[in-house]
Amino acid sequence: MRRVKVLLSAPAHGFSAAMATHLSGPQMLTANRLKTGDVLYRKGAGWVLTLAEGEVYQTQAAADAALAAANAELARNEFVAPYLFEVREKAGRVVPVKEREIIRAAGPTVHHHTGKQAGQFQATQAQVDANA
Repeated sequence: MRRVKVLLSAPAHGFSAAMATHLSGPQMLTANRLKTGDVLYRKGAGWVLTLAEGEVYQTQAAADAALAAANAELARNEFVAPYLFEVREKAGRVVPVKEREIIRAAGPTVHHHTGKQAGQFQATQAQVDANA
């Protein structure tokens, strides 16, 4: 069996800092599951798979505390690259501000009838056939 040594940079050196320094509104914390690559969202002391279930941090202090807690858990090698992103409430739902996070929340962009978005958008048979 081959052993791999993983080296992590300390948070003080910029590892897993917020992607943007100008976040001003409510924020959420995201990462990726190491084994599968699934997009994760922080909820309490754990992680969930959907944006709708994730926790929204209304203050910068709460967001920073969640990021610090996630960074402290990195050595467990269950998830990678936690960072904060900005969200807004729209029509009673939490939605990401940036296009990157909208895409990550929906899942793979290859076909609308596969991935996470399959449960969010019902593809018609004509759409499925057109993408085949």
